[in-house]
Amino acid sequence: MNLPCDRLYNIIEKKESSKIERKQRLAEERRNKILDERTRMFGIDKEALAKQVQEKKDMLQEEKKKEELYTKHMFDMIENANKMEKKLEDERRRQEHDLLKYRAMYQQKKDGREFDLNDPDKMKKQSNLSYDCNELSSILSGKTYKDEKEEKMRFQKQREEQRAWLQEQIQERREWEWQKMEAQKCYERNLLAREQRAADLAMMEQQFKRKIEEATREYNQCLANERANARRLNKIKQQEDEKAEVHNAITGDFLTENPQLSFTSPLGPHKLIVTHFKGMTPQMKRDILETQKQQLQELQERRKQDEDTNRKWDNLMMEMSRIANKEDRHLMRKKLELAKQLLEENAELAKQQKCQQDYYRQLFENETREEFFQQFGNSAR
Repeated sequence: MNLPCDRLYNIIEKKESSKIERKQRLAEERRNKILDERTRMFGIDKEALAKQVQEKKDMLQEEKKKEELYTKHMFDMIENANKMEKKLEDERRRQEHDLLKYRAMYQQKKDGREFDLNDPDKMKKQSNLSYDCNELSSILSGKTYKDEKEEKMRFQKQREEQRAWLQEQIQERREWEWQKMEAQKCYERNLLAREQRAADLAMMEQQFKRKIEEATREYNQCLANERANARRLNKIKQQEDEKAEVHNAITGDFLTENPQLSFTSPLGPHKLIVTHFKGMTPQMKRDILETQKQQLQELQERRKQDEDTNRKWDNLMMEMSRIANKEDRHLMRKKLELAKQLLEENAELAKQQKCQQDYYRQLFENETREEFFQQFGNSAR
């Protein structure tokens, strides 16, 4: 009976733990993003704030859905309990109705063993003769005192049997009522246990929600402290960067007009600063010409290799086509030979079949001649 509740408790615990892990992961990602010097932004991060607001709305919507689902589940459990209680009540009423119907049909007073002794219409059924007449009739009928005594003993024995039978019915009735009472008590205990379990689950859920709210509050406080520290560090870093920028601008190559400035790009030695470039050097021009000659030579060699490769492929395809045509002719020749052999065999088989049919026709389809009838009636026997 406790298995569904335990399963529900495990599901709720897993969902809450996954929610807490997700919040911690998002907080760690945001912290890394804030403290990263490459992707750090000064001022208010509007996109991040909008994302947080949307996440908060989604979280509230999800919690609302979970609350509705939990409420629906509780109502379903209460409805199932009411249906079960109603079913047990209907079953109890049906059993009582069947019992009363059975007693009314098969346990009537007139079908009892001692009904003749307890018949209320017994006196009406008897004759109107007086006691003396009855006594006289008993004397005339031959009854003696011994017979009357035996009859009284028989009546007494019948009454004792009736009393024992009635006591047995009373005992059965008490046992049935006791079993019915025990079943009702067991059902009430189960119902109370189910309600207590539901109340415990509701209390546990409230405790979980309270703990989650406390953890969220502590997390928000820590996050606010981290943001304040980050803003203070960013302000100090910004001031230092501004001072360094002024110093670099004053002592930099741009204002001093260094001739080697165009060949000192921070992107690499092969990159040039276009705004400071004054033209190519003779060495750079010679390198470009040598590179063009080398590329032209490589292009000619590549074209020659491609022509050789294409010529080899053409020769290979022609050879394969010739071999394929030869194989096709060989297969066609074999097919013609097999067809010719098959025709000869079929003709031989047709000839044999025709001979066999002629033989069977001569064997089973002979005409009846005069000699066949003359062989009958020639003997005395």
